[in-house]
Amino acid sequence: MHNSCGVTALICATGNGRTDIVNILASRNDTRFEQKDQRGETALSIAKKKGHNEIVRCLNEYKQLREVKGTKLQEDSLGDPNGILSLILSQHEIDTKMLPNYRNRALLHVAKKGCTDILHLLLESKDIKLGMEGIDTNAALILAAREGHENTVHMLLRRINADPSFENENGESAI
Repeated sequence: MHNSCGVTALICATGNGRTDIVNILASRNDTRFEQKDQRGETALSIAKKKGHNEIVRCLNEYKQLREVKGTKLQEDSLGDPNGILSLILSQHEIDTKMLPNYRNRALLHVAKKGCTDILHLLLESKDIKLGMEGIDTNAALILAAREGHENTVHMLLRRINADPSFENENGESAI
């Protein structure tokens, strides 16, 4: 729905820097991200022009999420029947095609990127195998520390049995 100038609620909220409203509108399935106003601008182009970086991030994430939902990723083959974990991982540019142990490898990528919200989901997943038979928990800790992701390091230390003084084959450790 738009007025005679092509201004939608999304375009209006974006122009006014209302991240809270943009989040609500962008989450709706009927939101048309490519709708243009009379100047030919979309909500995304307006947000970029006005320097509303949080809105730019929000719009890009919702657009990506909608596109990913349309492709269904590999929900069945990933053992993620609702596709939630797959969607979240792909939204953060984490390759979900890393089968058969994609969740274990995803943990390494998430640790490196410092995505604590996704890390929490992965650590809660029953499919993550930590320790001797699964992922090298020290590797995730080293990656997070190397990238300077302090919150991720703290979360890993609280949730997994990793040794921060452990050195990998290159002599790197988390401390």
